[in-house]
Amino acid sequence: MLRDELSSAKKTRHKQQVKLIIVCVVIVLACLVSVFAIHYGQKRLTAVDTASSTPDPQVTEFVDSSVAPLTLEKQSTAASAEQLRPIFLQQLNVYESTLKPELAKIDLARWDKARHIDLLALEEQVFTEVSVANYVDASRHVDDLQQLAQGVIADSQSQFALAFGHAQQAYDADKYEDAKSSIDQALMFDNSAPQAIELANKINQLPVILPLIQQANIAKVENNYAKELAALNKILQLAPNRVRSAERKRVVQGIINRENFTANIAQSYQAIAQGDPVTARKKLQRAQSIFPQAQEVQDVQDKLEKWGKARRVAEYQQAMETVMIADDWEETSRLLQLILQEQEADKIAQDLLQTAKKIIASHKTMDKLLANPYRLSNKKTLAQAQQNILESNEFFEHSPSLKQKTVLLVDIVEQMNKTLMVEVISDNKTYVVVRRVGIVGETLTKTIQLMPGNYVFEGKRKGFKSKLVKVLLPYTESSYRVTVICDEPI
Repeated sequence: MLRDELSSAKKTRHKQQVKLIIVCVVIVLACLVSVFAIHYGQKRLTAVDTASSTPDPQVTEFVDSSVAPLTLEKQSTAASAEQLRPIFLQQLNVYESTLKPELAKIDLARWDKARHIDLLALEEQVFTEVSVANYVDASRHVDDLQQLAQGVIADSQSQFALAFGHAQQAYDADKYEDAKSSIDQALMFDNSAPQAIELANKINQLPVILPLIQQANIAKVENNYAKELAALNKILQLAPNRVRSAERKRVVQGIINRENFTANIAQSYQAIAQGDPVTARKKLQRAQSIFPQAQEVQDVQDKLEKWGKARRVAEYQQAMETVMIADDWEETSRLLQLILQEQEADKIAQDLLQTAKKIIASHKTMDKLLANPYRLSNKKTLAQAQQNILESNEFFEHSPSLKQKTVLLVDIVEQMNKTLMVEVISDNKTYVVVRRVGIVGETLTKTIQLMPGNYVFEGKRKGFKSKLVKVLLPYTESSYRVTVICDEPI
């Protein structure tokens, strides 16, 4: 309908422009007629002057009685037309350029037929008077035309404001019929008003929007927030600036977000209770995406962290029991350190870690002594070994392997404390000594007593090279034989 009205307005304006062109053509023709009349009058006056020089009484009488007065009247009329024409054109230009475009926005024939007819009649009178160069009456009628047009425009603006206000109120109240009727009236008073065109487009969408509003209202009564939100989204797609729907959408979205948040938090706790950390974290992430700063999110994170710690500690403890049974105290120590990383104040783990460290230290000492038991021939080393044996006794129930090593070391210590019968064989010419121990002398055979360990027997003889014999007296033997003879001449 609005498009038809705009098209009709364009046609009306075109007709008015054609009329204006006709008026201008008529004015030009009138000017030409005036110029011709003046020129013709001057010729007649010249002819009369020429004739007056001839003594013809009849001609002189004609000029004096009829020709001269007529010519003067035409000259006066032409001069008056020339003076009024610019004034008239200025008046007409004001009407055509300012008032008539405003009139074109008004469907006056529909609104006020009487004034519409009056305007047309005045325009026709102006055109008629201009066609005969009657600028006096034409100017007067243009004044009347301007006054009538100004009155029409002022009234239309007032009526437009009222109709537009009613249309806006009806639209805000979702009253389609009232809104449609009022906006049609507003466009009748001004078919080019942008706000009226925009409101008309909104009103034309109401037949589609109203069923959606009804759906949203029903869903609201049913507390079906998902359905209500879907309807509100469709409404706002059609009418993005619909304030009430936008505000309600924010409320509904907030309710849905809170419900989803609460559900995900509850499911996170449930997953933790069921020992399902993957699901618990997934639900927590969903809740966090809705309200990242909520205290409930932090509470679940703390719960999940505590549960994770407890689970890791339980796994470490279970593994530790296995390795303790296997007498693997290095791994036991590592697991105890992991437990204390999770819970530093665990006194039992702290004490057990100290025990593990002592057992590990005893194992290392035992291994070192057992790897080279002849070091026990050194009194200082022997004293340390005996001390380690005493300290290891308290860990026997924890480490069977340590007990075995200790028993073995005790046996070695006992054997290392027994002397061996060492038979020294020589040629009765070689002087034999045991370095750092004592002198054997020159002998064919001699038995001495020595503790197990490493010894160096040295033989000397005049004129012969000295001889060194290194021997290891094993703690596993009870006797040993050594031969020392210098038989290589110098």
